Amino acid sequence: MWRRWGVGVFIFLSVIVLGRGPGASAPQEATTAEQDLQRGRILFYQQNYPGAIQALKQAITKKPELAEAHYFLGMSYYRLADYAQAEVALRTALKLRNENYPEAHFGMGMLHFRKREADLAVREFQTAIEQRGGNYPDAFNVLGVIYYGQRRFTEAIQSFRKAIEQRPEGPEVYFNLGMAIEQELVEGAGPATSGVTWNDAISAYRKAIEQRGTYPLAQRALGLALIGVDNEAAITELGVYVQQAPQAQDRLQIEEIIDLLKKPDDPTASVEELGKVPRVSKAVPVRPTAEAVKNKVQGSVVLSVLFCYDKRARVVKVVRGLGYGLDEVAIEAVRRVQFEPAVIGGRQASERRLVKIEFKI
Repeated sequence: MWRRWGVGVFIFLSVIVLGRGPGASAPQEATTAEQDLQRGRILFYQQNYPGAIQALKQAITKKPELAEAHYFLGMSYYRLADYAQAEVALRTALKLRNENYPEAHFGMGMLHFRKREADLAVREFQTAIEQRGGNYPDAFNVLGVIYYGQRRFTEAIQSFRKAIEQRPEGPEVYFNLGMAIEQELVEGAGPATSGVTWNDAISAYRKAIEQRGTYPLAQRALGLALIGVDNEAAITELGVYVQQAPQAQDRLQIEEIIDLLKKPDDPTASVEELGKVPRVSKAVPVRPTAEAVKNKVQGSVVLSVLFCYDKRARVVKVVRGLGYGLDEVAIEAVRRVQFEPAVIGGRQASERRLVKIEFKI
């Protein structure tokens, strides 16, 4: 579960640099606790965490009840991955504010998140959101990542959307949203129950790219999501990814997918049952739609399918359909298939096959 957190999902604790301030050198004249706090804050925003710690400790020595100094001290230790001291400082800040300090709760949430203590992290983020009157986009974003890691994709989608609603400028959150939607469609309840569609994921990836400009991971995700929706656009977007990330570990595999998309199906190739395709370990059962049953429609839907290196099956096109909603059912069944890609030359390879899904009434 926890390994999924690091796969393509990015979390940022946003801070705004309030302005230029003194450097890390010690002041030459006496300062107040508030001046030390201000210097510590500026050094924190400048990512000079050792300097910030020194200034904040001076502030606390002069004024131990200065909760904000304890908060920034805790966050400075957090940025240095000294989680034990970070927790002590953040808990002190909370105690001084009678536990009513949303930023410190958020900091504690990030601390538990990094320590892989999901339930504790969720509790802290929810408290931070409540104390902020429901408006805390960073907290909603990280909550979404936690839910994603727990395969609670519907809740992840809701959290990412809440973060975007509260702060529309956030390419990483749009990227996270696109990933959560894809997983909901592939592993979760599916489009009929969840209310999300493949185009929702595509739109999220496009928004992420629009906001950042150059975003290779979103470019790749967009290109792969477009397969079967707009194959020419998929080829274009994947080509842009290869240009943007020429040293990417999967560059050759993406180029292989581009070639497979350009190549037509072999008219002499045999059509295989989805569940009998080599290395397919699980294919979900399909049921005819009510409309097909009413009209007594049965038979096979034939699809051109890319079995990709990332263990995802993607429908390139419908070769022979039946209509009455059966084509869409067949496409969803392919997207949910489980398989292991072939290994060629030491790397996982993609392949294109013709498969059929049978419908009987």
